[in-house]
Amino acid sequence: MPQVKTLSRRAPLVLVCMIEFLERFAFCCVFSLFVLYVPQGHVISEGEATSLYGIFIGLSYFAQLPGGMLLDRLFSKRESVILGIGLMTLGYGFLATQPEHVRWGLGFLVLGSGPFKSGIISMAGNLYLKKEKNERAFQWFYFAINGGAVIGPIIGSAVFSRYGWKAACWLSAFSLLLGLILSMILGRESLGPVPPVASEPSLQGSPRRAYKELTLFVGMCAACLLFWVGYHQTGTTLTYFARDQVDRTLGGRLNPGLAPSAFLSLPGFLFLVLSPFLLIVFRLLRQVRIELSTPGKLITGLLLGASTMAFLAFAAQRAGASGQVGVVWLLCAYTLLTLAELCLEPIGLSLISRLVPARQFPLYVGAWYGVVALGGTLAGEVGRLWNHWPHATFFTFLSALSLAGAAILAALRSPLRQAIRESQFNQEAANG
Repeated sequence: MPQVKTLSRRAPLVLVCMIEFLERFAFCCVFSLFVLYVPQGHVISEGEATSLYGIFIGLSYFAQLPGGMLLDRLFSKRESVILGIGLMTLGYGFLATQPEHVRWGLGFLVLGSGPFKSGIISMAGNLYLKKEKNERAFQWFYFAINGGAVIGPIIGSAVFSRYGWKAACWLSAFSLLLGLILSMILGRESLGPVPPVASEPSLQGSPRRAYKELTLFVGMCAACLLFWVGYHQTGTTLTYFARDQVDRTLGGRLNPGLAPSAFLSLPGFLFLVLSPFLLIVFRLLRQVRIELSTPGKLITGLLLGASTMAFLAFAAQRAGASGQVGVVWLLCAYTLLTLAELCLEPIGLSLISRLVPARQFPLYVGAWYGVVALGGTLAGEVGRLWNHWPHATFFTFLSALSLAGAAILAALRSPLRQAIRESQFNQEAANG
C-alpha cells in the first residue's frame, strides 16, 4: 500500500514531464526541418526563411509574458496548458496544409506557447513544497525538455525523408494531441495552488540598492544577449553549414549521408551527457580550492561561446579550401556550445535568484527570457548575412560578439560578487 501511495504522489510529476517531452518533441520534429524545407516549398529565399525563423523564436519566448498574465488572472495552470496545446495543435495543422498557410501556423504556435509554457512551468514548480523535492522535480522536467530535443530532429528527419513535410507536421500535431489527453488526465486536486508559505521579509533594502541590482541585471543581460545571437544560429546557419560544408557521408561510408537537420539533436543529447560531467568538474575544483565564482562561470560560458565560433571560423576556412570538413568538426563545435550554455542559462537564473528579492524573481525571470527571445530574433537578422559574407568572416563576427559580452561581465565581476555577498548577508539576517 505505501508503494501505491508513493506512485500516486509521483504520477503528476511523470505526467507533467511527459507533456513537456511531447511538446518539445513536436517542436524539434518540425523546426529542425524548417529552414531546409520552407525555401524549397514556398516562394521565399533562404535569407527570408532564416529571418522568419528568428522572429518566430523571439515571439515564442516573449509570449511567456502575456501568457503569465493570463495564467494569473483568467485561467488555472491546467486550463492554460490545455489552451496552449490546443492552439499549437492548430498551428501544426496549418503548417501541414497549404504553403501560404505557413505564417498562420507560426502565429497559432506563438499564441499557444505563451499559456502553455507559463502553465507547465507553474505545474512543475508547485508539485512539491520542500526545496529538495522541488529542485529534483525541475531536474526531471529539464531532462524531459532535452529528451524531446534529442529525439525530435531524428524522428522528424526520418519521417521527412520518407513521407515529406506534411507527415512531419501531422506527427507533431498528433504528439500534442497525446499531450492534450494527458493534460486532461491531470486532476485539478493534484495541481491546485500549493498552501501558502510564510511571507519572507523584504530583502530589497534602500532604493539605491534596488537601482544597483537593476543596473547589474541589465549589464548581465546585455552580455548574455551577445551569446544568444550566436547560440541561436543552431537552427539556421549551422544547419546550412552542415548541409553544404560538412561531409555527412562519413568519408563515403553512408549513402545517403546524415540529414543536416539530424545534427540539431546534438545540443539536447550533449546537454544530458555533459550536465553531470560539468557538475563533477566544479566539485573537483572546489575540493582543490579552485572554485569559480558565479560571475566567473558566466564569463567562462561566454568565452566558450567565443571559442565555438572561432573554431567554426577555422572549420569554414578549411572547408573553403578543401570543399568539406569531417563531421567531427561539427561535433566538437556543438560540444563547446553546449558547455557554454550550461555555464550561462542555469547559472544565470541562479545568480538572479540571489540578487533580487524572491517576490520579484518571476518578473526578472520573464525579463531574462525576454533577452533570450531578443537574441533569437537578432540571430535571424544576423543570419541573413550568411549568403553575403565569407563563412569564416561570419563566424569570426559571432566570436567577437561573445568576447565583447565576456568583457562586459569582466567589468561587472567585482560589483556582482559584492552584491551577492550583501544579498546573502541580508538573507541570513532576515532568517535570524
